[in-house]
Amino acid sequence: MGDRVLVFLLALLDHNLKDNEYRSAFVSASAVLGVDNICGWKDPLIYTPTMSAIITVAKMLVLYQAKKTREERVVDIIKQDGFSREDAED
Repeated sequence: MGDRVLVFLLALLDHNLKDNEYRSAFVSASAVLGVDNICGWKDPLIYTPTMSAIITVAKMLVLYQAKKTREERVVDIIKQDGFSREDAED
């Protein structure tokens, strides 16, 4: 199940906006986070750390996916080509 969640989250980040940013769940959710409880906009000093946290998590997701993809490729090289782990990682 974890792989499907990762794929879904990365798909949200990689959504092509074209000419309508409101078709992105990620952009829409980010905008909603900027609204306070009395239907006004949050102060930038409050909203900026929230966006920073979202961006940091997004970076971690991308790095995690890259690490998983690399490890899968190393295993494929070891199985298919008979290389040692060290040679496959290089």
